[in-house]
Amino acid sequence: MPLRHGVKRLTLVISSMGEGGAERVLSILSDYWAEQGYEITLLLFSQEMETAYVLNSRINVRTLALQGESGGLMKAMSENWRRIRLLRREISRSRPDVVLSFMTETSVLCVLAMVGKVTPVVACEHSDPFQDPESRVWRILRWRVFRRADQVVVLNRYARSYFPSVIRQKTRIIPNPVSPVHGQRNPEKCILAVGRLVPVKRYDLLIEAFSLLYHQYPDWSLTILGEGELRPQLERQIEAYGLEDSVSLPGWVPDPDKHLLKASLFVLCSEHEGFPMALCEAMAAGVASVSVRYHCGIEDIINDGENGLIVDVGDVQSLSQAMDTLMNDLMLRESLGIEAKRSMRLFNCENVGKYWDSLFAKLLPEKNKTGQGSLINK
Repeated sequence: MPLRHGVKRLTLVISSMGEGGAERVLSILSDYWAEQGYEITLLLFSQEMETAYVLNSRINVRTLALQGESGGLMKAMSENWRRIRLLRREISRSRPDVVLSFMTETSVLCVLAMVGKVTPVVACEHSDPFQDPESRVWRILRWRVFRRADQVVVLNRYARSYFPSVIRQKTRIIPNPVSPVHGQRNPEKCILAVGRLVPVKRYDLLIEAFSLLYHQYPDWSLTILGEGELRPQLERQIEAYGLEDSVSLPGWVPDPDKHLLKASLFVLCSEHEGFPMALCEAMAAGVASVSVRYHCGIEDIINDGENGLIVDVGDVQSLSQAMDTLMNDLMLRESLGIEAKRSMRLFNCENVGKYWDSLFAKLLPEKNKTGQGSLINK
């Protein structure tokens, strides 16, 4: 039970519960902790209660209406001061044993809101900090403010190396949990990709790679699940290649399991990722996968040639060749899928939960012993 390490109540803070990877991770973790008996309060910066993912009914969700553009330096400072004060009040109302904040801007404000409080704050980074699109101001604030966090959680060693030593000393590496995909696999000749239709995902590259193979494999199709700003551009590209009957953009779906169970091949071609949840969920479903070698930890997930294939970022020829190899070899697809499913057991909730248990055990006894809110984690 959670009480073995002193934690009963958790407050989780995130900007919104849209369709992003961090939101998916939070939904998995909060559901797991709620089932373990924790009292969970989820604070959303957004004004909307709706969430892209189904949350456990035991979770208390509260909206704070803290999102929005500030506009101008002075207005931004005033608005963020208001956010900090409101956030401090709402966190205090939830009476947490530990506060977990997700993503850079939210974590900076959360840490500042808890200055002087005895409750430990854990700042969770869920992207590649080297490639993080946050503004220069928020990058500087992250370096300065995270020194005050009781712990910082990152996804791999590469992300940890981004921070100065004073922050690395209080940084833990905890991978994302991956939920199992339930159901019987009935693969069709379908290639699947999942994620927002935004430039960093490089779906233009995937469509081009598929176009090089289409005439060789006319009975194969490509499905890209997701929504975003690039839909018109991608639709024009599909039309230009004459692939309207073979490439589909169904939009975002909250539960892609049925698509994963039908897919024979999954492709990740992003310029960068933190911890690619869509890829890991495909592997957990036993789908043979191809991923680009982005810089932030793909080797922690795929052993090239054993449980998937890795190609260079931005190389359409290499991507097309890897897809060709798997489309042409059923036995290889099946063997990679079996190994992929086996390897993802390392990231199930029970195993990842042990890392969090260890972190909570470190935070609470030290807090209870010293009575101090700012912990020095060694």
